[in-house]
Amino acid sequence: MEKIFTLVPENRASFYGNCFVKEDGNMATLYSYDKKIMEYDKESGSVKITQYFNFSQTTKRHQKAFCKFYGITDEDVKGASEC
Repeated sequence: MEKIFTLVPENRASFYGNCFVKEDGNMATLYSYDKKIMEYDKESGSVKITQYFNFSQTTKRHQKAFCKFYGITDEDVKGASEC
């Protein structure tokens, strides 16, 4: 069952609708400005990134919130493959 929700940043009121997560089963996907940024498999712990991963400073804030929400470490991201 697919679930869509927005993330809440640490030091801001909101991301103003520019960031959302789609969860479908074990897969969580981050979207920033309607671009797919990264995927996280909650069961295996694997992380995949897209060509838009370093799109902007704002996208980096979205990534940080996504990683914090799911407990994804910097090491997980460094070892990520492309999707």
